[in-house]
Amino acid sequence: RYHKKQLDWMDLWDLGILIANRAYQAGRWPEFYKSREIIAEALRQLKAVEPHELILRAKVLSNLGQCYLATEEFQEASKHYSEAYSLFERTVGKRSPLFGMQAWACGNLSFAQQRFADA
Repeated sequence: RYHKKQLDWMDLWDLGILIANRAYQAGRWPEFYKSREIIAEALRQLKAVEPHELILRAKVLSNLGQCYLATEEFQEASKHYSEAYSLFERTVGKRSPLFGMQAWACGNLSFAQQRFADA
């Protein structure tokens, strides 16, 4: 059998999301913050190994933004959500469900910030 010597960016992304979801639900904040680091590392690796894979980059950015939204770190959430929004707009267009999902996420962020008119 073949075993990887190390996890690739997609493995890290999957692992980070799994840990984030479980830690958030259980209120285990040190694990939750570690999961953000794992997702951020997945993003760094993705940019380095597959720089032209913009749709997956947008998905990872959106997940990372969601992690910051969950802890009410709105500036960081906005940074990641905005980049994901732009990438989805450029790659799949405004009629795509992926773009719609990101527009909804950005609306949730605006709502959480009590910027209701922007939501």
